[in-house]
Amino acid sequence: MKERILTIGNAGAGKSFALIKIAENMPEHDFYVLDTDDRYEAMLKGINLNNIHVYPCANWSEIESATNKIVTVIKKGDWVVPDMLDTWWSYVQRYYTNQIFDKGFGEYALQVRKRIKQDDTSVTMFDGWRDWSVIKGLYNDNWEKIVSNRCNIYATARAEAV
Repeated sequence: MKERILTIGNAGAGKSFALIKIAENMPEHDFYVLDTDDRYEAMLKGINLNNIHVYPCANWSEIESATNKIVTVIKKGDWVVPDMLDTWWSYVQRYYTNQIFDKGFGEYALQVRKRIKQDDTSVTMFDGWRDWSVIKGLYNDNWEKIVSNRCNIYATARAEAV
């Protein structure tokens, strides 16, 4: 049976600390962390856990690369830790705008907003079929590599006040 755990909370809520406690109690299994906020290396200083493997991921290409490496070494009972899934979603959008529009996400959004301000009603941020389906496809293709594996998943995401 595969475990699926999603932890949601603000910074400092204990999401990563809880994972470290799980890893301490399961030394026979490896934990592969796709770390988008560079917190695990600092948290692990002084802690002797050889079963946590951290992959720093500062963009979508690094998430894809880390995922591709992890799925080749993971064993049954091991854990994949997609840290900050909300950041993954931001990264894939930035990757897409760089690939399609040769701009960063912010620059692309600013250009679209200027056109909207000029009453250009033909423009939207991303088009439903042409853009969102591709962005979602990129995200889901990578996610599917993880969930289709024989591993457990401990995912994290931020929670913000609405």
